[in-house]
Amino acid sequence: MAALTRTETWSLLVLFGACVGILVNTLQGDGNPLSASIAFGGAAFSVSFCLIRWLGDTFMKAGLKGKDMSKARKVEMSVGCS
Repeated sequence: MAALTRTETWSLLVLFGACVGILVNTLQGDGNPLSASIAFGGAAFSVSFCLIRWLGDTFMKAGLKGKDMSKARKVEMSVGCS
C-alpha cells in the first residue's frame, strides 16, 4: 500500500473539506448547479486519488494494466502509482 505524503494528505483533505463546505452552502440556498458540479468533481478527484494510491498494488497483483491510447507510442502501464 503506497502511503500518501503529508503534503498530499493535507492538500486532499483541504480540497475535500472545501468541496463539502460548498455543497452544504449550495443545499442551504436556492442551489447553484455549476458550483455543486465543481464541488462534486473536486470531492471525486480527492477520493479517486487516494483510492488509486492505496489500492494500486492490489490492481497490479490482479494483472490489471492498460495502454495509454492518447500517446503516439502505446506503452503498457500498470494501474498503480509508485
